[in-house]
Amino acid sequence: MKTSSLLLATALAIHVPYSDSQANISVMLAAEAHCGHDNIMENTWIGTATGFVPTMPIYSGIFLDAEGYIGYLPSDQSIYVSFRGSVSVQNWITDFVATYTRYDTYPECDCWVHDGFLWAQQSVYTEVLAEVQRLK
Repeated sequence: MKTSSLLLATALAIHVPYSDSQANISVMLAAEAHCGHDNIMENTWIGTATGFVPTMPIYSGIFLDAEGYIGYLPSDQSIYVSFRGSVSVQNWITDFVATYTRYDTYPECDCWVHDGFLWAQQSVYTEVLAEVQRLK
C-alpha cells in the first residue's frame, strides 16, 4: 500500500523541500493508520500530530482490505493520505499478486506496479481523490 499512497501523494502534492519536522509528522501519522478505519475519526492526536484533523477513513471492504485515512494538519497547512501496511490474510494474498503492469493513472510517471497494489489503489482511488480535492 505504501506504493499507491506514495504515487497518489506525489501526483497531488505541491513539491515542498524535505524537512526533519515534516518527516516526523509523516512517521507519526503513518503509525496511526494501524488504529483501524472504525477508530480513526475519534483518535487522540499527540506529539508532532497534535491538532491533526481527520476528515475521512479509507476502507476498501474485506475483499482487498485496503485501509487508511485522510486529513489535514493546520499547523503546516498540509493534507495527508495515510495507508496501513499489510496486516491481514487478505492483504498478504493481495501482496502475492505480483505480476507487473503499467500504472496508467499518471502515464507521465512511466511507472510500473504489481497488480495487487494496483487493485488496492483502484478500490479507493475515486473517494480518496475527491476528498483531497475537497480539502484543497
